[in-house]
Amino acid sequence: MDSSAPKISVLIKVSTISKSLELSIKALQRQTIANEVELILLSAGPHAEALEKIAGDGFFKTRVVPIDSTLHEGEYKVKGIDVATAPLIMFSEDHSYMEATCLESIIRTHNENDYAAVGPVMANPNPATGTSWGCFLTFYGQWGYVKLTGSTEHLPANQSCYTRKILLANKEHLADKLKAESVFHWELLAKGQRLKLTDSARVYHLNTSRLRCLLLEYFLGSKLFAESRFRKEDIASRLTYTIGSPLIPFVRLWRISMISKSIQLPVTDFIKSLPPLWLCLCAGSVGEAIGYSLGSKGAESSLHKLLSNPDSLVNPSDLQEVGHLIARQFQDK
Repeated sequence: MDSSAPKISVLIKVSTISKSLELSIKALQRQTIANEVELILLSAGPHAEALEKIAGDGFFKTRVVPIDSTLHEGEYKVKGIDVATAPLIMFSEDHSYMEATCLESIIRTHNENDYAAVGPVMANPNPATGTSWGCFLTFYGQWGYVKLTGSTEHLPANQSCYTRKILLANKEHLADKLKAESVFHWELLAKGQRLKLTDSARVYHLNTSRLRCLLLEYFLGSKLFAESRFRKEDIASRLTYTIGSPLIPFVRLWRISMISKSIQLPVTDFIKSLPPLWLCLCAGSVGEAIGYSLGSKGAESSLHKLLSNPDSLVNPSDLQEVGHLIARQFQDK
Protein backbone atom coordinates (compact mmCIF):
# COMPACT_ATOMS: atom_id res chain seq x y z
CA MET A 1 0.00 0.00 0.00
CA ASP A 2 1.32 3.42 -0.94
CA SER A 3 2.22 5.23 2.30
CA SER A 4 1.64 8.55 0.56
CA ALA A 5 -2.06 7.79 0.12
CA PRO A 6 -4.84 7.04 2.63
CA LYS A 7 -5.95 3.45 3.10
CA ILE A 8 -9.61 4.28 3.64
CA SER A 9 -11.92 7.26 3.12
CA VAL A 10 -14.73 7.80 5.67
CA LEU A 11 -17.70 9.89 4.50
CA ILE A 12 -20.00 11.68 6.96
CA LYS A 13 -22.78 14.10 6.10
CA VAL A 14 -23.02 17.07 8.49
CA SER A 15 -26.16 19.18 8.66
CA THR A 16 -25.34 20.89 11.93
CA ILE A 17 -22.62 20.95 14.57
CA SER A 18 -23.89 18.65 17.32
CA LYS A 19 -22.61 16.94 20.42
CA SER A 20 -23.27 13.63 18.70
CA LEU A 21 -21.03 14.65 15.76
CA GLU A 22 -18.23 15.65 18.12
CA LEU A 23 -18.42 12.24 19.78
CA SER A 24 -18.41 10.49 16.38
CA ILE A 25 -15.25 12.31 15.33
CA LYS A 26 -13.65 11.64 18.72
CA ALA A 27 -14.18 7.91 18.13
CA LEU A 28 -12.59 8.26 14.68
CA GLN A 29 -9.64 10.14 16.14
CA ARG A 30 -8.99 7.15 18.38
CA GLN A 31 -8.88 4.61 15.57
CA THR A 32 -5.68 2.57 15.58
CA ILE A 33 -5.05 3.69 11.98
CA ALA A 34 -6.37 7.27 12.26
CA ASN A 35 -3.30 8.61 10.49
CA GLU A 36 -4.20 6.50 7.42
CA VAL A 37 -7.80 7.73 7.26
CA GLU A 38 -9.10 10.34 4.84
CA LEU A 39 -12.04 11.96 6.65
CA ILE A 40 -14.54 13.57 4.27
CA LEU A 41 -17.14 15.77 5.95
CA LEU A 42 -19.96 16.65 3.56
CA SER A 43 -21.18 19.93 4.97
CA ALA A 44 -24.71 21.10 4.26
CA GLY A 45 -24.08 24.44 5.95
CA PRO A 46 -21.40 27.07 6.66
CA HIS A 47 -19.48 24.85 9.05
CA ALA A 48 -16.08 24.46 7.38
CA GLU A 49 -13.97 26.28 9.98
CA ALA A 50 -15.72 24.63 12.92
CA LEU A 51 -15.45 21.17 11.35
CA GLU A 52 -11.74 21.54 10.66
CA LYS A 53 -11.22 22.52 14.28
CA ILE A 54 -13.23 19.55 15.58
CA ALA A 55 -11.42 17.10 13.28
CA GLY A 56 -7.98 18.28 14.35
CA ASP A 57 -4.85 17.04 12.62
CA GLY A 58 -4.73 13.35 13.56
CA PHE A 59 -6.02 12.03 10.23
CA PHE A 60 -4.12 11.44 7.00
CA LYS A 61 -6.25 14.22 5.60
CA THR A 62 -9.52 15.98 6.38
CA ARG A 63 -11.67 17.34 3.58
CA VAL A 64 -14.69 19.56 4.20
CA VAL A 65 -16.84 19.41 1.09
CA PRO A 66 -19.76 21.88 0.76
CA ILE A 67 -22.97 20.25 -0.48
CA ASP A 68 -26.46 21.49 -1.22
CA SER A 69 -28.74 20.75 1.72
CA THR A 70 -31.44 19.56 -0.71
CA LEU A 71 -29.38 16.62 -2.03
CA HIS A 72 -30.91 13.26 -1.30
CA GLU A 73 -28.93 10.52 0.44
CA GLY A 74 -27.58 8.91 -2.70
CA GLU A 75 -26.58 12.23 -4.26
CA TYR A 76 -24.47 13.41 -1.34
CA LYS A 77 -22.80 10.00 -1.11
CA VAL A 78 -21.77 10.28 -4.76
CA LYS A 79 -20.37 13.76 -4.06
CA GLY A 80 -18.17 12.20 -1.39
CA ILE A 81 -17.14 9.31 -3.62
CA ASP A 82 -16.08 11.79 -6.31
CA VAL A 83 -13.54 13.46 -4.01
CA ALA A 84 -12.39 10.37 -2.09
CA THR A 85 -8.90 9.13 -2.95
CA ALA A 86 -8.57 5.89 -0.96
CA PRO A 87 -9.16 2.41 -2.46
CA LEU A 88 -11.82 1.76 0.21
CA ILE A 89 -14.76 4.07 0.93
CA MET A 90 -16.82 3.75 4.09
CA PHE A 91 -20.06 5.55 4.86
CA SER A 92 -20.69 6.65 8.42
CA GLU A 93 -23.01 9.03 10.26
CA ASP A 94 -22.80 11.91 12.71
CA HIS A 95 -24.32 9.61 15.35
CA SER A 96 -22.22 6.46 14.85
CA TYR A 97 -19.21 5.54 16.96
CA MET A 98 -16.59 3.07 15.75
CA GLU A 99 -14.60 0.93 18.15
CA ALA A 100 -10.91 1.73 18.09
CA THR A 101 -9.96 -1.21 15.85
CA CYS A 102 -13.00 -0.96 13.56
CA LEU A 103 -11.37 0.56 10.48
CA GLU A 104 -8.26 -1.58 10.83
CA SER A 105 -10.49 -4.68 10.89
CA ILE A 106 -12.54 -3.49 7.92
CA ILE A 107 -9.38 -3.03 5.84
CA ARG A 108 -7.98 -6.40 6.90
CA THR A 109 -11.21 -8.16 5.94
CA HIS A 110 -11.23 -6.49 2.51
CA ASN A 111 -7.62 -7.56 2.00
CA GLU A 112 -8.37 -11.17 2.95
CA ASN A 113 -10.72 -11.68 0.03
CA ASP A 114 -12.28 -9.95 -2.92
CA TYR A 115 -15.41 -8.56 -1.25
CA ALA A 116 -17.43 -5.81 -2.88
CA ALA A 117 -18.41 -4.49 0.54
CA VAL A 118 -17.70 -5.24 4.19
CA GLY A 119 -19.94 -4.29 7.11
CA PRO A 120 -19.47 -4.17 10.89
CA VAL A 121 -21.45 -5.74 13.68
CA MET A 122 -23.79 -3.13 15.18
CA ALA A 123 -24.36 -2.29 18.85
CA ASN A 124 -26.64 -0.04 20.93
CA PRO A 125 -24.83 2.74 22.84
CA ASN A 126 -27.96 4.13 24.56
CA PRO A 127 -29.86 1.06 25.79
CA ALA A 128 -31.78 2.65 28.69
CA THR A 129 -35.20 2.97 27.01
CA GLY A 130 -37.60 0.66 25.20
CA THR A 131 -37.84 3.16 22.35
CA SER A 132 -34.08 3.00 21.82
CA TRP A 133 -34.21 -0.80 21.71
CA GLY A 134 -37.21 -0.68 19.38
CA CYS A 135 -35.20 1.58 17.06
CA PHE A 136 -32.11 -0.61 17.20
CA LEU A 137 -34.01 -3.84 16.55
CA THR A 138 -35.90 -2.26 13.64
CA PHE A 139 -32.94 -0.75 11.83
CA TYR A 140 -29.86 -2.74 12.88
CA GLY A 141 -30.88 -5.74 15.01
CA GLN A 142 -30.05 -8.33 12.34
CA TRP A 143 -26.41 -7.22 12.42
CA GLY A 144 -26.24 -6.97 16.19
CA TYR A 145 -23.72 -8.17 18.71
CA VAL A 146 -22.98 -11.92 18.63
CA LYS A 147 -24.93 -12.84 15.52
CA LEU A 148 -23.02 -15.30 13.37
CA THR A 149 -21.11 -13.40 10.73
CA GLY A 150 -20.02 -14.22 7.22
CA SER A 151 -21.54 -13.90 3.77
CA THR A 152 -24.83 -12.02 3.93
CA GLU A 153 -27.57 -10.73 1.65
CA HIS A 154 -27.15 -7.13 2.77
CA LEU A 155 -25.10 -5.01 5.16
CA PRO A 156 -25.86 -2.16 7.60
CA ALA A 157 -26.85 0.92 5.59
CA ASN A 158 -24.73 4.05 6.15
CA GLN A 159 -22.17 2.01 8.12
CA SER A 160 -20.46 -0.20 5.53
CA CYS A 161 -17.34 -0.04 3.39
CA TYR A 162 -17.09 -0.53 -0.38
CA THR A 163 -14.15 -0.88 -2.70
CA ARG A 164 -13.70 2.21 -4.82
CA LYS A 165 -13.53 -0.12 -7.81
CA ILE A 166 -17.02 -1.55 -7.25
CA LEU A 167 -18.55 1.91 -6.77
CA LEU A 168 -17.02 3.21 -9.97
CA ALA A 169 -18.11 0.08 -11.83
CA ASN A 170 -21.71 0.89 -10.82
CA LYS A 171 -21.40 4.64 -11.42
CA GLU A 172 -24.43 4.76 -13.71
CA HIS A 173 -27.45 5.70 -11.58
CA LEU A 174 -25.29 5.18 -8.46
CA ALA A 175 -27.01 8.03 -6.59
CA ASP A 176 -30.37 6.32 -6.97
CA LYS A 177 -28.90 2.96 -5.94
CA LEU A 178 -27.40 4.43 -2.76
CA LYS A 179 -30.70 5.93 -1.62
CA ALA A 180 -31.54 2.45 -0.30
CA GLU A 181 -28.34 0.50 0.18
CA SER A 182 -30.08 -2.83 0.71
CA VAL A 183 -31.43 -2.64 -2.85
CA PHE A 184 -27.89 -1.92 -4.08
CA HIS A 185 -26.58 -4.92 -2.12
CA TRP A 186 -29.14 -7.22 -3.72
CA GLU A 187 -28.08 -5.94 -7.12
CA LEU A 188 -24.41 -6.64 -6.35
CA LEU A 189 -25.22 -10.18 -5.26
CA ALA A 190 -27.20 -10.75 -8.46
CA LYS A 191 -24.06 -9.77 -10.39
CA GLY A 192 -21.97 -12.37 -8.53
CA GLN A 193 -20.33 -9.99 -6.07
CA ARG A 194 -19.82 -10.93 -2.41
CA LEU A 195 -20.60 -9.08 0.80
CA LYS A 196 -19.10 -9.77 4.22
CA LEU A 197 -20.24 -9.00 7.75
CA THR A 198 -17.30 -9.17 10.11
CA ASP A 199 -17.47 -9.44 13.90
CA SER A 200 -13.96 -8.01 14.25
CA ALA A 201 -15.39 -4.55 13.47
CA ARG A 202 -18.08 -2.95 15.63
CA VAL A 203 -20.03 0.28 15.32
CA TYR A 204 -22.27 1.76 18.00
CA HIS A 205 -25.25 3.53 16.43
CA LEU A 206 -27.10 6.14 18.50
CA ASN A 207 -30.75 5.11 18.43
CA THR A 208 -33.71 7.47 18.45
CA SER A 209 -35.23 7.44 21.94
CA ARG A 210 -38.12 9.87 21.36
CA LEU A 211 -41.10 7.85 20.18
CA ARG A 212 -42.69 10.44 17.90
CA CYS A 213 -39.38 10.95 16.09
CA LEU A 214 -38.87 7.21 15.70
CA LEU A 215 -42.31 6.66 14.18
CA LEU A 216 -41.89 9.52 11.72
CA GLU A 217 -38.36 8.42 10.79
CA TYR A 218 -39.42 4.86 9.99
CA PHE A 219 -42.56 5.96 8.16
CA LEU A 220 -40.57 8.26 5.86
CA GLY A 221 -37.69 5.81 5.44
CA SER A 222 -40.13 3.05 4.50
CA LYS A 223 -41.71 5.24 1.81
CA LEU A 224 -38.28 5.82 0.27
CA PHE A 225 -37.33 2.15 0.48
CA ALA A 226 -40.56 1.05 -1.18
CA GLU A 227 -40.18 3.44 -4.10
CA SER A 228 -36.55 2.34 -4.62
CA ARG A 229 -37.35 -1.37 -4.56
CA PHE A 230 -39.13 -1.67 -7.89
CA ARG A 231 -39.11 0.23 -11.16
CA LYS A 232 -42.03 2.60 -11.60
CA GLU A 233 -43.27 0.60 -14.55
CA ASP A 234 -43.32 -2.64 -12.51
CA ILE A 235 -46.95 -2.10 -11.60
CA ALA A 236 -47.68 -5.75 -10.80
CA SER A 237 -44.98 -5.99 -8.12
CA ARG A 238 -45.94 -2.64 -6.63
CA LEU A 239 -49.60 -3.67 -6.45
CA THR A 240 -48.73 -7.03 -4.86
CA TYR A 241 -46.61 -5.43 -2.15
CA THR A 242 -49.16 -2.69 -1.54
CA ILE A 243 -51.86 -5.29 -0.90
CA GLY A 244 -49.54 -7.32 1.30
CA SER A 245 -48.22 -4.38 3.33
CA PRO A 246 -50.63 -4.90 6.30
CA LEU A 247 -48.83 -8.20 6.97
CA ILE A 248 -45.42 -6.53 7.29
CA PRO A 249 -45.62 -5.73 11.05
CA PHE A 250 -46.49 -9.35 11.90
CA VAL A 251 -43.77 -10.84 9.68
CA ARG A 252 -41.13 -8.40 10.85
CA LEU A 253 -42.01 -8.79 14.53
CA TRP A 254 -41.59 -12.55 14.24
CA ARG A 255 -38.24 -12.12 12.49
CA ILE A 256 -37.08 -9.56 15.03
CA SER A 257 -38.03 -11.89 17.89
CA MET A 258 -35.81 -14.56 16.31
CA ILE A 259 -33.04 -12.01 15.83
CA SER A 260 -33.25 -10.93 19.47
CA LYS A 261 -32.58 -14.54 20.45
CA SER A 262 -29.69 -14.93 18.02
CA ILE A 263 -27.96 -11.82 19.38
CA GLN A 264 -28.70 -12.92 22.96
CA LEU A 265 -30.67 -9.79 23.81
CA PRO A 266 -31.87 -9.99 27.43
CA VAL A 267 -35.56 -10.85 27.61
CA THR A 268 -36.24 -7.77 29.76
CA ASP A 269 -34.85 -5.49 27.05
CA PHE A 270 -36.91 -7.19 24.35
CA ILE A 271 -40.11 -6.94 26.41
CA LYS A 272 -39.67 -3.22 27.10
CA SER A 273 -39.00 -2.65 23.38
CA LEU A 274 -42.27 -4.28 22.30
CA PRO A 275 -44.73 -1.32 22.51
CA PRO A 276 -42.53 1.17 20.58
CA LEU A 277 -41.32 -1.61 18.28
CA TRP A 278 -44.87 -2.59 17.27
CA LEU A 279 -45.88 1.03 16.68
CA CYS A 280 -42.72 1.55 14.62
CA LEU A 281 -43.41 -1.50 12.45
CA CYS A 282 -46.99 -0.34 11.86
CA ALA A 283 -45.74 3.12 10.83
CA GLY A 284 -43.31 1.45 8.42
CA SER A 285 -46.09 -0.69 6.96
CA VAL A 286 -48.14 2.40 6.17
CA GLY A 287 -45.07 4.09 4.69
CA GLU A 288 -44.31 1.11 2.44
CA ALA A 289 -47.91 0.91 1.24
CA ILE A 290 -47.82 4.57 0.24
CA GLY A 291 -44.36 4.24 -1.32
CA TYR A 292 -45.34 1.26 -3.47
CA SER A 293 -48.64 2.75 -4.60
CA LEU A 294 -48.09 6.51 -4.75
CA GLY A 295 -44.33 7.07 -4.52
CA SER A 296 -42.32 8.98 -1.95
CA LYS A 297 -42.84 12.61 -2.95
CA GLY A 298 -41.75 14.90 -0.13
CA ALA A 299 -40.39 12.08 2.03
CA GLU A 300 -36.72 12.81 1.31
CA SER A 301 -36.87 16.47 2.39
CA SER A 302 -39.00 15.65 5.43
CA LEU A 303 -36.59 12.94 6.53
CA HIS A 304 -33.62 15.25 6.03
CA LYS A 305 -35.26 17.91 8.18
CA LEU A 306 -36.03 15.38 10.91
CA LEU A 307 -32.50 13.94 10.99
CA SER A 308 -30.61 17.20 10.54
CA ASN A 309 -29.80 17.41 14.26
CA PRO A 310 -29.26 13.96 15.84
CA ASP A 311 -29.20 15.48 19.33
CA SER A 312 -32.90 16.34 18.98
CA LEU A 313 -33.87 12.69 18.46
CA VAL A 314 -32.63 11.49 21.84
CA ASN A 315 -32.85 12.33 25.51
CA PRO A 316 -29.92 14.35 26.94
CA SER A 317 -29.03 11.42 29.17
CA ASP A 318 -28.41 9.30 26.05
CA LEU A 319 -25.58 11.54 24.92
CA GLN A 320 -24.07 11.39 28.40
CA GLU A 321 -24.25 7.61 28.13
CA VAL A 322 -22.43 7.70 24.78
CA GLY A 323 -19.73 9.93 26.26
CA HIS A 324 -19.17 7.40 29.03
CA LEU A 325 -19.07 4.60 26.47
CA ILE A 326 -16.37 6.31 24.46
CA ALA A 327 -14.37 6.97 27.62
CA ARG A 328 -14.54 3.26 28.44
CA GLN A 329 -14.20 1.73 24.97
CA PHE A 330 -11.82 4.11 23.24
CA GLN A 331 -8.80 4.62 25.44
CA ASP A 332 -6.48 7.53 24.65
CA LYS A 333 -3.60 6.42 22.47
